[in-house]
Parts: sequence; C-alpha cells; structure tokens
Amino acid sequence: SFVLIWANYVRLKFENNIMKTVSDLMMGSYMRRPYEEIADMNSAEALRGINVSATSVYYTLQGFFLLIANLLNVILVMLFLFCVDYAMALGLILVGGGFLVCMLAFTQRIVRKSGANFNASMLYMNQYMAESFDGLKEISVLRRKQYFIDKFEIVTETKNVAELKFRFLQYYPNVVIQTMFICMVILFACLRLNWGMSPDVIIPTLASFAYGAIKII
Repeated sequence: SFVLIWANYVRLKFENNIMKTVSDLMMGSYMRRPYEEIADMNSAEALRGINVSATSVYYTLQGFFLLIANLLNVILVMLFLFCVDYAMALGLILVGGGFLVCMLAFTQRIVRKSGANFNASMLYMNQYMAESFDGLKEISVLRRKQYFIDKFEIVTETKNVAELKFRFLQYYPNVVIQTMFICMVILFACLRLNWGMSPDVIIPTLASFAYGAIKII
C-alpha cells in the first residue's frame, strides 16, 4: 500500500510538471511572436492553446501511464489463469479479446468526434466571452446582448453533448465488460462440467477465474 501511494504521488507529480512545462512553452511561443502576428491573433484560440491543450496533454499522459500499468496487470493475471486452466483461459482471451476489439472499434469514432466538437466549442466559448466583455459598451448601445447570449447557449449545448458522450463512454464499457466476463466464466464452467470435470475441481477454478476477471476489469 505504501509503495502504491508513493508510486501514484510520483506519477501525478511527473504529469503535473509536464502540464506546467507545456503551458509555459505555449505562453512563451505566443509572446515571442512578432507584434503584427499577435495583434491579428484570436485571443480565444490563444487561451485554448495555453489552457485546454496543456490539460489535454495531462489527461493523455495519465491515460498512457494507466494503460501501461493495467496491461502489465492483465498479463500477469492471464499467466496465473493459464496455470489454473489453460483451456478456459485461452477461450477467455479469444472470445473476450475479440469482443473488446469490436467494442473499441465501435466507440473510437464517437470518442474522436466528441473530442473535436468539445475543442471547437471551447474555442467559441472563449471567443464569445472575450468579445462580450471587451465590447460590452458597443453591444449595449447596439442592443446585441441577446444575440451573444443565444450564441453562447448554442455553443455550451454543443460542449455539453460532447462532454456527456465522453463521460458515458468512460462508464458503459466497464459495465458491459463485467457482464461479458461473468457470462463467459459461467459458460465455460458449464461446458467443463458437461465434458466430465468434477464439481470439486470446478469450484476453485471458478473462484480463481472470478478473482482474475475482477482484476482484469
């Protein structure tokens, strides 16, 4: 437990330092550009570049490190399950692996599109906020407040839909995988019983595979 706590602290510190470095580099890159280029630049795009891009790098790194740790965990668990019952473990890999590949192929396009919509909506949100507050006097005189409010509401709705899809796609695969693993373990146990394996052997095998499935999930 102490090693896990320490390892997580080191990982988080590393990820935070990278996010800070990216923000500093982006700010420096913008500030060192010629004045004419900065004057014509969309401030909302610059804000997104400094804030959102750095945060995106952070979450990408976080996902990458978790992926490496989880892959190692899955490999070790599968080796353990092969020692318990190689036929059931092989079936779990083939059927479960095929199912996961299909599920990832289905969700990848939706995740990519949601990410693009989220980034675009964040850009427009920053743009409308900057324009609204910078030109508040002109907007009030021209009676254009409602126009900017309506535009902002449309953009926030787009962001809300994209974020909802992303969060849902984070949640639902775990439930689907849990159900699939339970069904597969029960199916393989029934097949082994049908092929003549003793119930006394099946019970500890099921316990091992249930534990392995929990760790993999």
